[in-house]
Amino acid sequence: MASNGYELSDTTTAAIVDLHNTFREMVANGTAQPQQPKAKRMLKLRYNESISQTAQEIADKCDFAHQPPSNSFGFDWIGQNLYAEFYSQKMNLSDEDVRRLSERAVKTWYSEIENYVYPTCVKEVCGHFTQLVNDYTRYVGCGVSQCDTLRTLNVKNAVLVVCNYAPGGNIIGVPPYVTGEQQCPQNYPKKTVYGLCDSA
Repeated sequence: MASNGYELSDTTTAAIVDLHNTFREMVANGTAQPQQPKAKRMLKLRYNESISQTAQEIADKCDFAHQPPSNSFGFDWIGQNLYAEFYSQKMNLSDEDVRRLSERAVKTWYSEIENYVYPTCVKEVCGHFTQLVNDYTRYVGCGVSQCDTLRTLNVKNAVLVVCNYAPGGNIIGVPPYVTGEQQCPQNYPKKTVYGLCDSA
């Protein structure tokens, strides 16, 4: 399937990380709605170019299906979230369009909090949300591609967003984060104002 990958600007990657961390902060400090228990050791995410590159490779395949990246870069496994938008005609997206699209993707994933009551999904889908707030995930990296046809869904004129997460979350039987008052791990000892744990 023909595709056109977008090179994400520094502004876009910063927006992706900032929005992820904003939502992680809300869960970590107990201000998320509907309310979730506080997180004991929610790590601050950073952008990773390596897992971003593999996310772009997957986005360029134009297949709306979770796919393992070509390289796990030493992590046990890589988590992944997908998002797509569809248009009546082929679009030529600007850097600003791609930034806004990426932010809509993250907001859509986070909105699944409505389907979640810690530590379980109570209705419909919540796996995108639980990956987004996985407490031991340290890195995010994303790719965006315009697709003439998006396979699996078989729709035309789509734009696909793929974000990879390392280490990946959503392990069966394991809650996305440990609850309790903040107590950061030794390798992420710095407590941020809003409840995340950062490296020194």
